[in-house]
Amino acid sequence: MNTEYPRLSIVIPIRNEAPNIPVLCKELIQAVGPLGLDWEILWIDDASTDDSGEAIAGLKNNSVKMNLIRLVRNYGQAAALACGFEEARGDIIITIDGDLQNDPADIPKLLACLEQGFDVVCGWRENRRDDPFRSFMSRLANRVIRKITDCSINDYGCTLRAYKRAALGGLQIMGDMHRLLPAYLAWQGAKITEIPVHHRSRRAGKSKYSVLGRTWKVILDAFLLKFYFSYITRPIHFFGSVSLGIILTALALEVFVIFRRIFMGGAWLSPLFFLGLFLFSGALFFLFLGVLADLLVRNFMLSHNMKPFHLAFKKQL
Repeated sequence: MNTEYPRLSIVIPIRNEAPNIPVLCKELIQAVGPLGLDWEILWIDDASTDDSGEAIAGLKNNSVKMNLIRLVRNYGQAAALACGFEEARGDIIITIDGDLQNDPADIPKLLACLEQGFDVVCGWRENRRDDPFRSFMSRLANRVIRKITDCSINDYGCTLRAYKRAALGGLQIMGDMHRLLPAYLAWQGAKITEIPVHHRSRRAGKSKYSVLGRTWKVILDAFLLKFYFSYITRPIHFFGSVSLGIILTALALEVFVIFRRIFMGGAWLSPLFFLGLFLFSGALFFLFLGVLADLLVRNFMLSHNMKPFHLAFKKQL
């Protein structure tokens, strides 16, 4: 086995999953071992307070290289995955939850799709084994995210995914953006697909997430990502559009004040008059922010030698 450069890296974020770890390891070996690949497992312990670290350290198997990486405190799943992406050495990276709800037996199907030319293959938990409320909120969030990002993935919450390392590039994951990686990578030009995968009921432990809290955070991150897609290299367009809308509102108010004064005998110095002046001042402020943001973005891109495009390939003819 090539222990220096494995072909496949499996990244598993762990938070208080001690009872599930030995079973997951066994299932991974049963699913991936017969493929004959050089591979590794990276257990990313997100500062578990149970015996997860000890359970991982006690795993013994000579057929696969395993690494335990423990974070100094609980940073969350996004940070754990970011750490895993940084530490992984394989050309292909698989992410999977540590709670046994993802089925390792689906990994060969993900790899087969990558071989068809895709850069990212996402799992779709078509028949979820969660309670009805959680499933409903997940479907609602996925629908909203699809509308916001224009990326037609059915299940943004499924951790079971396969990535080609080249597609990840210099990716930085913040907030709960790990769930939105397909949309971000599609915007970068990656070829994305989705396949149905098994979803199982949780056998041990409990979920680490609040359904409503997670749904709201992911939707906010989707709006942020949409803003990033649309205006990252041209913030003046966003701030300018907002400024224009405020100016038109201010002008409408002032026209109404003039009309009321001429035809209805109203007062000049009314609250509406001052509201119009206030809105006009706010519009100028937004326009100034847009100019400042545009200068900062341009300066940042120039200083870091960043280009506003990505090459698919270059070929001499």
